[in-house]
Amino acid sequence: MWKVAHPQLGQVSFNGGGGYYSAAFRVGASPGVEVEIEGDPNPALQLWVARIVGSLDDLDRAARSTMEGGGGPVHGDVAFYLQHHVDEIPGKVTQLLGVQSVAEVDVKRMVAVLNINTIQITATERQQRVQFDYCLSLEDTNYLLVVWFNKSGAVEEIGVES
Repeated sequence: MWKVAHPQLGQVSFNGGGGYYSAAFRVGASPGVEVEIEGDPNPALQLWVARIVGSLDDLDRAARSTMEGGGGPVHGDVAFYLQHHVDEIPGKVTQLLGVQSVAEVDVKRMVAVLNINTIQITATERQQRVQFDYCLSLEDTNYLLVVWFNKSGAVEEIGVES
């Protein structure tokens, strides 16, 4: 077990060993999430993890802004994720987004209601990466909208996984 500081939560304990550690806590407005760390971080990597854990709310905001298009076009996988759910579960999508019809559904509304399912931090000598898994509703879909960040905290990639 090892601990890192979080600005609002204080000390966050990561339990585990053998290259896999986890902690459960709340990030932003989402329900509690599981934060998983792969690797056995040395002291320098532990400092990086502490910085990342301290900035999870900022990373969430950056991910949501990027998913919305960040002032540019909406990422293709984000548009696909939304359209897939409108096609497959239109009633549930309109309910989750608080709109009357699918004609009112848009990316900005969807991004606002996405829940963080899991955050995974990879902290090894060869790779430092953060992954946020978002979902409209785990009860209604097994598709995740995934946002990966590089070690500097910049959005690196967006994709859809099931």
